[in-house]
Amino acid sequence: MITLRLSAIRTLLLGGILLLAGCAQLAALEGKNAAPPEVIDRSKVTPPPASRPVTSGRTATRATRPAPQKPQPATPVHRPPPAVAILVSADIDAMNEVATRVQKRLGSRASIHPLKGNALLAAELVDRLREGPPIQVVALGLLAAQASKSLPYPQVFAQVFNFAEYGLLREGRQGVSMLPPADQVFRFWRELSPGLRQVAVATGPNQQQLVKGLEQGAKKAGVSLQHIEVHSDKELIYALKQAEVVQGIWLLPDNRVLSRRVIRELMVFAVKNGKQLAVFSEPLLEGGALLSFSATSEDITERILDRLELLRHETGLPSELIPLKGAEIRINPVVASRLGVRIPASLKSHTLVQPAHEP
Repeated sequence: MITLRLSAIRTLLLGGILLLAGCAQLAALEGKNAAPPEVIDRSKVTPPPASRPVTSGRTATRATRPAPQKPQPATPVHRPPPAVAILVSADIDAMNEVATRVQKRLGSRASIHPLKGNALLAAELVDRLREGPPIQVVALGLLAAQASKSLPYPQVFAQVFNFAEYGLLREGRQGVSMLPPADQVFRFWRELSPGLRQVAVATGPNQQQLVKGLEQGAKKAGVSLQHIEVHSDKELIYALKQAEVVQGIWLLPDNRVLSRRVIRELMVFAVKNGKQLAVFSEPLLEGGALLSFSATSEDITERILDRLELLRHETGLPSELIPLKGAEIRINPVVASRLGVRIPASLKSHTLVQPAHEP
């Protein structure tokens, strides 16, 4: 019995071994007949198309939308120029002529307001102008310039000598000089009198800005300027009589220290002592001076109009005194002859047509 069981077990083990060997041979045969592995040439492989990024419908719409147009500049609004009130301090020919010229150039937008030297009338007019629409103001003479000072409108004043004394220059307010350019004055004077080396001027106080300009003009012409500050007409005549070294005296229109009596006395003194006296108006020249240097109404008018136009388009302008461009110059031939001054041919056109009155 035991022998039979051992024999059966041996038979089973031998059968298993043979079965495993047969499976191994079958696998070897299948591997020998199989196709060799494929070698891939990657240089010949076409890459797949690049994938597009997925975008939302909103993003795609923005990409195809045309570029926004630049905003067009706004059409400028045409505003008519403001009205201009021309205030005239007194019934003086020089002021009336400038007022008339300014009004003629501006047309219907300009109106002339005579103040007739009346401070009460000036105050009433300023009150009416303040209550009206915004305008521009032209003030001719001291009374007009003082009265209009409180108005909140762009302003130009002219024919005022003592502007600093009364604080007439402020923001938005412009002034036109009352005197012709100093360099032109002294250059002409030297051409008439080549020996001129020293000139005296006398003014009241607070004229530092004016005097500085006169000194610069005199220096350009090779003239030394002596400025004398006085406080009355008596001080003026005394001081000028003491200025012995000067050859010339330029009388400036400072009404604080001038009087008709002093002007007449100074004319007599100048001729008797060989002094060349220059004044600021032709009527005074006829009274016995050698020269007159004055502004022209055309020049003053042009400077006023230039400033009004600038004030229309500019704000915050610094206050300043605008210089004139030229001068009206006249020579008294009678006084020139008495002083031994020979008038050159180049200056003959500046002599008075009418004979002058001897002092």
